[in-house]
Amino acid sequence: MKIRRPIIDRGALAVILVMVAVVDLLITIRAIGVGVPPKWWHLPAEILAFGTLTILTYLMYMAMEAAGRRYGLAAKIIVGIATAFAAGVLHLPIIAFIFWHMTDHPRVIWSQLYDFTRIYTMVIPFLFNGAGLVAYGFYRDVIARERQLAEAQRLAQEAQLLALRYQINPHFLFNTLNAVSTLVLDRRNQAAEAMLLRLAAFFRLTLTLDPRQAIPLAREIELQRTYLAIEQARFTDQLEIAIDLPPDLETAQVPALLLQPLVENAVKHTLGGDGAYIAISARVEADVLVLEVVNTVQRWQEPGTGVGLRNVAERLAAEYGDEAALDINPGDGRFGVILTLPLHLASPTAAPLKVVTGISG
Repeated sequence: MKIRRPIIDRGALAVILVMVAVVDLLITIRAIGVGVPPKWWHLPAEILAFGTLTILTYLMYMAMEAAGRRYGLAAKIIVGIATAFAAGVLHLPIIAFIFWHMTDHPRVIWSQLYDFTRIYTMVIPFLFNGAGLVAYGFYRDVIARERQLAEAQRLAQEAQLLALRYQINPHFLFNTLNAVSTLVLDRRNQAAEAMLLRLAAFFRLTLTLDPRQAIPLAREIELQRTYLAIEQARFTDQLEIAIDLPPDLETAQVPALLLQPLVENAVKHTLGGDGAYIAISARVEADVLVLEVVNTVQRWQEPGTGVGLRNVAERLAAEYGDEAALDINPGDGRFGVILTLPLHLASPTAAPLKVVTGISG
């Protein structure tokens, strides 16, 4: 897409007006210095001198910008010097006209005009203006680069959040389809159908979420209830679930599916033995939201810091920076993950999720 540039660069015009005002003042002082009575410098002459100086300087700026965009800084400076001489030559007869026709002392002006309007005297103001425009161009480019960098960082952060979210979903889908396959092989067709319906409900809910935005903690917990209901359908007698969500934290804002990889890891390392247990809890400590996922660990398993935990840590860093953290809390036959993040409460706006989970808490 081609970027359309404004017809008038308002920033450059403002800089030009300031510089022209300074040059105009210096010209006035110079005129008085060569013997021109101050009374000649009335409004019509002021408007004519100021206007022509502004127009010529802006034309010079446009030529410099065109050369700079196409050939670089060196060409911009060369064109600036060349156009300064051209503008000085064009401005010379205008100044002469003003001095000749707008004074009551033509003999004084005629005797001093040559000294006042020598070509180098006319070129100097435009060289001054050109230097100011080059400095303005540097400043404008620095600001533009800073804005582009900030925008690139914002887009990169959004892309990172999207990538982390979509790294999670295929893993979950793979685990669930494996569970459905096992049920079908065991000829538990009704259970397989129920699991597929829960899976469809889960993905229908997750597809409505924007991973770049936060959702109420109650909604996040319900999504995890749905996932755990799918796992419980396969391991009815082996998996115990406990969820502790205080009512005053239901509206706490958290990134969508933040807990999903932690719950998946908990299921992975918990199942396969007696006394499988997963607990999800939320609390506030020192005005900070603390989320914890604890699960039992089979003695033959060694929980580590795999892809799931790394994804969550990277997502917290991308979303909150140093304000959030992920800590692991291993113990004898148990493994815990503690998330700390800023506490932001909002009024409940989303309708409650209508899912049948069979999980109390």
